[in-house]
Amino acid sequence: MTDPMGNVIRYDYDVAGDLVKVTDQEENETDYIYDEPSRPHYLTEIIDPLDRPAVRTGYDDQGRLVKLTNADGEFVDYIYDPENSLETIKDGLGNPTTYEYDPRGNIVQQIDALGNKSFAEYDDNNNLTKLTDPNGLISRSTFDQSRNLTSLQIPASPEVDHTDLDVSYYTYNNLSQLTNLVLPTGANFKMTYDLKGNLLDMRDGIGNIIQSFTYSQFGDTTSESDAFDSYTYILDDTGNILEIQDKLSNIVTSISYDDNNQIKTFMEEEVTSRFGYDRLGREVSADFGNGIFVNYEYEVDRDDWTILEAPTIGHLERHFTNNDKLGGWTLVDGGNLTFTYDEVGRWEQQIDPSGRVLKSHYDPAGRLIQVTDFSTGAVTTRLYDAGGRLKEEIDAFDHSTQYTYDNKGRLRTVTNGRDKTTTYSYTDTSVTITDPVQRRTTVVSSDYYVPVQMRYPDGTQKQVQYLFTNNLQEANTYPVRLIDRGGRDRSFDYDTFGRLKTATDLGSSLYTFDYVNNGLSQSSSPLGETLGYAYEDTLRNLTRITYGDGRSRVYAYGSDNRLATVTLPSGETLNYTYNSAGQEETRTATQGGITTTTYTADGNVDTMTDSTGLTQYLYDSAGRLAGIDYPSGQRIHYDYDVLSRVEKVITQAMK
Repeated sequence: MTDPMGNVIRYDYDVAGDLVKVTDQEENETDYIYDEPSRPHYLTEIIDPLDRPAVRTGYDDQGRLVKLTNADGEFVDYIYDPENSLETIKDGLGNPTTYEYDPRGNIVQQIDALGNKSFAEYDDNNNLTKLTDPNGLISRSTFDQSRNLTSLQIPASPEVDHTDLDVSYYTYNNLSQLTNLVLPTGANFKMTYDLKGNLLDMRDGIGNIIQSFTYSQFGDTTSESDAFDSYTYILDDTGNILEIQDKLSNIVTSISYDDNNQIKTFMEEEVTSRFGYDRLGREVSADFGNGIFVNYEYEVDRDDWTILEAPTIGHLERHFTNNDKLGGWTLVDGGNLTFTYDEVGRWEQQIDPSGRVLKSHYDPAGRLIQVTDFSTGAVTTRLYDAGGRLKEEIDAFDHSTQYTYDNKGRLRTVTNGRDKTTTYSYTDTSVTITDPVQRRTTVVSSDYYVPVQMRYPDGTQKQVQYLFTNNLQEANTYPVRLIDRGGRDRSFDYDTFGRLKTATDLGSSLYTFDYVNNGLSQSSSPLGETLGYAYEDTLRNLTRITYGDGRSRVYAYGSDNRLATVTLPSGETLNYTYNSAGQEETRTATQGGITTTTYTADGNVDTMTDSTGLTQYLYDSAGRLAGIDYPSGQRIHYDYDVLSRVEKVITQAMK
């Protein structure tokens, strides 16, 4: 098979017609082995391009799969009991999970390695209609004749009255497309479609358009509009976007493609980025112009990059296990961060560049039950209920924090090691938190789950009003009015592009904001004071702040796009240099001399030298700040407990 770039993928078969080899565009070979004499067409092994056994399989006398082993040697065993409609899967540690099936092949019971049971029921169309978890919480679903979900009830215990259940409802058109979603609070979203089934718009419950679309005769999106803006898409014959135009018909983005339909160039704000790919279609370079680039290298046929080079980042390496799990990093400073996994493939151990070890332990059901920090000796233990909810957490001092849940599975109480309890209670749109001394704080949300009010124990409250009703439009990022606990309010207004246009302070004084392109160009205070902002380099970095008296603060950037020079309004300049990890090494001030900083292998500040002398930072074996030696001869020292809390501070003059 030849791809659009002219690169060839080859498939080889044996005389029995079984696929035995695939050679990709980079000449990487994957071999398929059939080594079951009694079942000649059964795949038994896959050998990857690095000659590793990526997958190995084992079968019983009836030809059923009984063992599956991956490239890391992690395996699962399959045990069948068809007479009792049971199947058991054992992980690499021998922990079993058992499934019971009904005559139609639906799972009706699941038993984990600790004996916790879940139950399922189905309708005549094999749709899951009832699920009971190990805690006895029940969720229910209904479906129409086209198998579309029509209602979904979140888990609740049987004693919850049916009028108090939280249920969402779904309505569809004759093409099984969702037309109405009703939340448990009664709030809803509506969708409309054209005769071809293309989504035309989505609206909130009061009819406000959240997003709308238009299409070509081939069903490709040609425009998209939201509350602030609309964009038109100019397409090529295959439906790729060539240009994006704003509502003023300005071209904001131009895109070109290679023969594989991968993005070759991308121009935005007069800056062109170029992308390169290897024969497998993996991105190997991204040139953003002005010396800013990222290069990637890969290991044989792996899709994830293993080496990254960039002037703003440095040299990074990622290491993977044979089974493609992240095995560690080589950091920009040369340090190594290593991860290891247990026989089941779960993250087990982390070793940082200084050799500090963090280890995790799991119960037979796969839940994290213990974390050990070998550098401090701290051990944190977690206990769970049958359904996997955290029931108790025990810290290194054997202090216990206990958790309980209500009949809908929501957090009900938290009791700390001093036997002090915080309680949570709920309505459809609020949560009340009662602390151990019975002070109550309530957070109230709208029917769309947007927080609108906070009530405090002293009877005061804070209120928020938003430009939008719902989180799909990120309502909480567009407040239009804030009323604080003292009854004072602030108001906010936005321009047609969604940028902050005006804001008032608590005294109702007005601040205004102006923009050029996408950058803030000027802000004005109630007293007429102005700040001007300029973005004069090709990467649109902030290069100048101009004050009301005409003086400026000027910023210049190096070839790696890091801040290189700051010129203050007084005329004084600050020059910066950085190490390969992007950390500041020197800061040179025309009136203050040079400040030099060095770093440890962990990236912590090691020394700082300025006109007053050398300051030394000290760390213990756990990487915590253990002390500071000042140029004056003074010293400060910190002692920590096993939970890394400071328990003693010692100050002294150095001898």
